Amino acid sequence: MPQIPGRAKALMHAQRAVEIDPGDSHARRILGCVQLYERNWDEAKLQFDAAVRQNPNNADAVAWMSELQVYLGKPQAALITCAEALRLNPHPPGWYFW
Repeated sequence: MPQIPGRAKALMHAQRAVEIDPGDSHARRILGCVQLYERNWDEAKLQFDAAVRQNPNNADAVAWMSELQVYLGKPQAALITCAEALRLNPHPPGWYFW
């Protein structure tokens, strides 16, 4: 896979944010996003799960979990998770509809 500029820094900074405050649901979600794009599926799931555990109303983390389900080839699970994200945030930003 070609090296994408800034991706290593993104991972480093997201990991550092979680180290600084492991209880920050937003930081966990961001780290999950970076891990998703690094194709570290297990680590992405771990971070999204932690984000939702820390804040069950974190609709963004739930929406990203839906995207992970797509990457894992689980479209039915993705639809269920997406419906949950939309329930939590019925007026989401446009990226929810990716």
